[in-house]
Amino acid sequence: MVKKKLFAFSIVLAATVVLVVTAFIIRNAYGWGDEIGRNSSDPPPLSDDSAEVKASLPLFHRLNESFIRGGLPMRGGLSALKRLGVNSVVDLRSIYDHTDEIGVAAERIGLRYYWLPKSVWNPPTDEETGEFLSVVMDDAKGPFFVFCADGVNRAGEMSAIYRIARDKWSVEQAMEEMDRLGFNPYYYTLRAYVWTYTRKHHPSSLPPSGRKVSAFE
Repeated sequence: MVKKKLFAFSIVLAATVVLVVTAFIIRNAYGWGDEIGRNSSDPPPLSDDSAEVKASLPLFHRLNESFIRGGLPMRGGLSALKRLGVNSVVDLRSIYDHTDEIGVAAERIGLRYYWLPKSVWNPPTDEETGEFLSVVMDDAKGPFFVFCADGVNRAGEMSAIYRIARDKWSVEQAMEEMDRLGFNPYYYTLRAYVWTYTRKHHPSSLPPSGRKVSAFE
């Protein structure tokens, strides 16, 4: 009995050590801990094509003066966003790939942080999409940096919807940009949702043949 208890305790201890070490490695690899300790007062400005942006903000792409999309910020990424004039960070990672460090670090240097979780498998509800749009279309809180873990799929889906709702793009224009910036067709449910949402809420952005809402929508 004692040996069994010791064995079970050893397994729990080993698992705890693995989790702690993994969190430490991830935190140091991405450098979010460094952001927390940085002095955020009067940072010098950056340009979109600067070396700092390329090194710390994967898949960085500016849609307009109020909206930037990209992947998970790397070491120095949040400070780079601050120097670019970003005021708010919108995190689309789901409950399965979300971590707290970015939110803590963002708020520490004066950035607003919004966690609006989206699944990479299941499309958002219209209510969740409405919440996203209500945030990123509030100019008083922008400019915004919108990101997900890979920077191409959830960020691509929601950026396409933003283009349709805010910039009045056609669904074809929004899809072309989404695909050009790396959207993976494997996630067809996210792609289909852009069409579904547009049929319901912005039918004028659809070609005439695509404006009928099906019984499944």
